[in-house]
Amino acid sequence: MSKGLNISICTLLLILSFISSEISANEFRVGTWNIAWLGDGVNDTLPRTADDLKRLQKYVDKLSADVVALQEMENEIAFHSIFDKSEWEVFLSSRNSKQRTGLAVRKGFLDTVNIQQQADYEALHTSYALRYGTDIKITYPDNTTIRLLSIHLKSGCFDETDLSEDSKQGWDTTACQKLGRQIQPLKNWIVARIAEGVPFIVVGDWNRRMNMNGDVFWTELTNGLDGKLHRAGGVDRKALCNSRFPNPIDHIVIGGGLKEITDSFREITYSEVLEQKKQISDHCPISVEIKVS
Repeated sequence: MSKGLNISICTLLLILSFISSEISANEFRVGTWNIAWLGDGVNDTLPRTADDLKRLQKYVDKLSADVVALQEMENEIAFHSIFDKSEWEVFLSSRNSKQRTGLAVRKGFLDTVNIQQQADYEALHTSYALRYGTDIKITYPDNTTIRLLSIHLKSGCFDETDLSEDSKQGWDTTACQKLGRQIQPLKNWIVARIAEGVPFIVVGDWNRRMNMNGDVFWTELTNGLDGKLHRAGGVDRKALCNSRFPNPIDHIVIGGGLKEITDSFREITYSEVLEQKKQISDHCPISVEIKVS
């Protein structure tokens, strides 16, 4: 082989390596996980043993995400009981609660972007005990900006049809009223990002089976947005965590030009026996690869 050909092959490999790194730099995996009352070890609602925490740590590693929306996280002590401090940074809601929302960011990803935590989205706190949204802004070196909002909406109104102020539907007589009140504040946040021209992801425990055909929550949320929102995993996605509940309530919703990479959506289920599963969570983590335009 001639010296000139050797140089050409080396040059081609360098170019391909550069292109590959550029592609991967514009992609990241985002997930969400409601970890069910993860406390700091003091008067925990769901006490966990050292073995329980090790099992949770295993699933953090298995998730292999760059950004993870969190729900039911008490504080940073709870967070670092399963997320390695040397590998993860956390942005938690300031609300004083055992059920905070938050966003965990892998430090390897954090080294490639700038992240600024925004003010808590308190507009979702429409009734007593409802959670704030945790909002971060990701800025790439080329100044491309993305906003992520981690949410945990009102529970108990999973597929009922009356979300009005007069509704008596849901697990109690006010669950659907309270969830219904959260639609407009959530839509306001989305509309603001669209107006700014900023790509966005709303991710978390929506407590709503939005993949069901004709779901009134999704219909009202998307009214007037003309297909600007995309449910990752597709509208026919089924939850794998518990066979009793095939319709998912955890969702990753993207908009503003972000793209879901084909066949990248996944849900991680637990391999442990039932009693151990109860100590992990009643939710299984989901994630998807996102392409930044």
